[in-house]
Amino acid sequence: MRYSLGSHFRGTFVGICLGDTIPFDRENKQTKELSHCQLTTLGAMSLIEEGRLDLNHWQSLPYKNFTNSYRLLLVTLPVALFFHDNCLKLRQNLLKLLQVWQVEAIWQDITLAFAYAIAQSITEKLHPSTLNLQIISFIGETSTILPQKLLKLNSLLEQRAGLARVKTELGEVEAASSMIATTFYCCLSTLEDFTLAIRRSRQTSSLSAIPTLVAALSAAYNSTLGIPVSWQGQLSSPQLPQWQLNEFGQMLKLADVLLAHWSGLYELHSDLTNVAQGGLAIDKNLINLQAIAAPDIIR
Repeated sequence: MRYSLGSHFRGTFVGICLGDTIPFDRENKQTKELSHCQLTTLGAMSLIEEGRLDLNHWQSLPYKNFTNSYRLLLVTLPVALFFHDNCLKLRQNLLKLLQVWQVEAIWQDITLAFAYAIAQSITEKLHPSTLNLQIISFIGETSTILPQKLLKLNSLLEQRAGLARVKTELGEVEAASSMIATTFYCCLSTLEDFTLAIRRSRQTSSLSAIPTLVAALSAAYNSTLGIPVSWQGQLSSPQLPQWQLNEFGQMLKLADVLLAHWSGLYELHSDLTNVAQGGLAIDKNLINLQAIAAPDIIR
């Protein structure tokens, strides 16, 4: 692998944090909605506490309260990280979870598609020419239009179509299938360039969803080493509100703990505190890891 697994995990979480710095997304705090970081933390903390995907625990998460369905992708993103090495388990666990939540068919397909793309990025198996076809196979039989939309995207990528043409042919990004297809376009057309992917995503619409999802996916692929230092420095800027500064440091710790827990632990103090309103709270003992090894060694 070009980059360490830890760098990919951290990169994904850094990408989500950068999504929270997008100006028109700061309204989350004004409306008392959970930030993107907090959404991802919910899923990560559940996996760490339970050591597996516990459907009863996930059933208590506030999916029904999401005002925007794309936020489902952020809360389930840790599942893609946790099962990145086994696509069969990833698909089975996501389907069980989505069925418990009674998610609409189109959002079930979109969640599967985004999770698969994240997993392929983490394992450095993502290839622009084959990803969309692999996603269609991963989704399986479906009545939604997402497979057709991804086939259209594949054709546009092969023709190296520009953003203006892509926006016209994929349709309005407010539509769920167009939103995820546009997200994939921004990443796959600029796969090795995190900065260009984000800038391109900001030209798609005024929705905060696409830049945030692009940031997470591109960062998962490029890892922390592929994210410019100047961008990462934005997350430590004194100009940011205190809640964002706190979230950034805590998200990095959480990424390390999630990776360690996936790897196999000899001892882990899992005294997690609840997600506090206005910020995240993770006990310092959480990162007191005694041993880490490859999954087949300790497990």
